[in-house]
Amino acid sequence: MKNKMKIGLLVLCFSSLYQVTANANDSISSNDVPQLIERNIEIYPSRAWAHDKEGYVKITYDINAAGKVENAKVVEAEPKNLFEKSALDSIYKWKYEPNKPTRGMEVTINYKKPK
Repeated sequence: MKNKMKIGLLVLCFSSLYQVTANANDSISSNDVPQLIERNIEIYPSRAWAHDKEGYVKITYDINAAGKVENAKVVEAEPKNLFEKSALDSIYKWKYEPNKPTRGMEVTINYKKPK
């Protein structure tokens, strides 16, 4: 029972650990950008959590006609080799409204621990 409570508390904490800001490529008008309809919670890497590390990952990606993310690539990350896998694993689970294929989307995922 105590373990289930601890896990539940961790899940609640993780849900408030990050901030996601999305900026579309400037060449895409805001009317053409598909709406994000499903986003899962990024997992804060345990190694980063244990060492009180914060950071961000900037990713470029495309959205296909089905609303799925394709061709996601990390273009910048700080610190390096810490948050990239979590960010990429998460972004491939995002879903956008269909029938609006878009290339050159960009998002920055910030990993911040609560103070």
